[in-house]
Amino acid sequence: MIPVQSVLRGLLSLSIIALTSCGGGGGGGGGSSSTTGVRVLHGAIDAAPVDLITDNSGVVQTVRYGEGGEYLSLGEGQHLLTLFRTKDISSSLFNRSVTNPGDFKFTLLFYGDRGSFGLRTTLIDEEAPEVLSGSGLVRVIDGMTGALSVNLTVGGKQENARFGAASAYVEVSPGEQSYIIRRAIDGLSVASGTLLVEEGRAYSIFLAGEQGYLVNASVLEE
Repeated sequence: MIPVQSVLRGLLSLSIIALTSCGGGGGGGGGSSSTTGVRVLHGAIDAAPVDLITDNSGVVQTVRYGEGGEYLSLGEGQHLLTLFRTKDISSSLFNRSVTNPGDFKFTLLFYGDRGSFGLRTTLIDEEAPEVLSGSGLVRVIDGMTGALSVNLTVGGKQENARFGAASAYVEVSPGEQSYIIRRAIDGLSVASGTLLVEEGRAYSIFLAGEQGYLVNASVLEE
């Protein structure tokens, strides 16, 4: 008899493959309505969708596995960010007050698993990147289990990201750029592809899922 868990994981894999084949990962960046504010990235393959609530004013963003929400503008000052499992407000996954001086970007990364790593959250806060004339910027955000850190190589340059964190940006020339992301400890390739870099733009390659099972790489425009 085939274990029920194996059947469920197989169905989940087919569902995610169907979603990514309809525009999920690896290609060009998706535009955002704002370039600063807060967004959620969901990298936990076996976790439910999550809801972001700001200032106790109701759900402002719902994100499923492998997705990155658009930046939602935040006014200057202090704001309360809370993350729940969708339609379950019994206990929060994340709850923290942040201060926005006006031009900050907050990425709330939801990642990990229900097993050895556990489900985790990390808040990445930063100013909007400054892009020099005649170039673009690329980095990796690692929400994938199965590696303590990964190395991004693009445009002949390399940067490292720890599990649950973002790398520094790599400055590259505009145009089509190939990239490869490898597990730092042994050089194993975990994702690769191409992206179209526009002058003056910054991009994040968001890794989600589980190495050795299913990894999703999405290119997000910053």
